[in-house]
Amino acid sequence: SRNSGAGEVIDQNETGYLISEGDDEVLDRVTQLIDSEELRNKMGINGRKKYEAFYTFAHFKERQKSIISHLMHE
Repeated sequence: SRNSGAGEVIDQNETGYLISEGDDEVLDRVTQLIDSEELRNKMGINGRKKYEAFYTFAHFKERQKSIISHLMHE
C-alpha cells in the first residue's frame, strides 16, 4: 500500500506494486502477476537483489556499528 512504509522498500514496477488503499488498480495488478510468469520472475529477482544489497543481517549489523561508533566519538 502506498499509505504504509512499504514505499521505502518497494520500487514501483521493479520489485512490486504500490497501490493506494481502496484503489481498484489492485485487481489489474494481481491479474498481471497471475498472467505473466516473466513479470513475476523479474520482480522476484529484483526484490531479492535489493534485499541482498540493503536488508540482510550483515548490512543491519554494519549500520548499527557505524551509528554506535559515531555516537561514541561525538
